Amino acid sequence: MHYSTRTEEGEETARHEWLCGPLHVDAITRNSTCSEGYGRLLRFTNLDGKDLSWALPSELLAGRPERIVSTLFNRGLKIDHSQQREIVSYIASQHPRRRVISTATTGWLGDAKNKQTRPSAP
Repeated sequence: MHYSTRTEEGEETARHEWLCGPLHVDAITRNSTCSEGYGRLLRFTNLDGKDLSWALPSELLAGRPERIVSTLFNRGLKIDHSQQREIVSYIASQHPRRRVISTATTGWLGDAKNKQTRPSAP
């Protein structure tokens, strides 16, 4: 991932800087109550070429960038250590339309276990 800087007049400069390997923000996550627990669903490829995803809690976006970047480092994303703030700024600036419900426990959501599924007709 690269980024371009802008002058005070809003013009884009020609300076392009490498931040990290490909990093995508695929969805906004939240818990099932819809009142808290928001985050971003990140997708990236680790150093072994394996595609990974991470549900980043939004509360980490309000803190120090090192907490987010250290987790991405630990999971194998190739990162320019000196660009931590820009990586976190990129993540925070992304607002995808897709929404995903997250949970800290396994099991059924709501009354989903009581609903029968039927094959759809061709």
